Amino acid sequence: MTTTTTTTPSITTTPEDQALKTKHAAMWASGSYRTVVDDIVGPLGGILVETVDVQPGQRVLDVAAGTGSSAIPATRRGAEVIATDLTPELLDVARAAADAEGLPDRAQRTRDPVAAQGVQERGLPRRRR
Repeated sequence: MTTTTTTTPSITTTPEDQALKTKHAAMWASGSYRTVVDDIVGPLGGILVETVDVQPGQRVLDVAAGTGSSAIPATRRGAEVIATDLTPELLDVARAAADAEGLPDRAQRTRDPVAAQGVQERGLPRRRR
């Protein structure tokens, strides 16, 4: 009987992944959530939406949407957005920000922690061809 052992580490156990997780844990534990959101995370959403060139009518799923740093720019461009996050209060902040801009309520929000956690942990299923 032959036993095969893989030498390829799981993505969650690579030194690079562990270093990134450590960096993120320190960032989020810094005690200044507003600074992290405003200075680090916030600007990335608009850059992402611009880079992937979100178009009017496109459907966008924003997992771990937080305060809407990607969902709001996508909605500005006319996309139909579904935003999900484990923290309902963050989605409330996103909705208030969208309302303050007068954005149409095209966004759908879900506060389903099971669904959000599942996608965050395992990713989206691959499309069958």
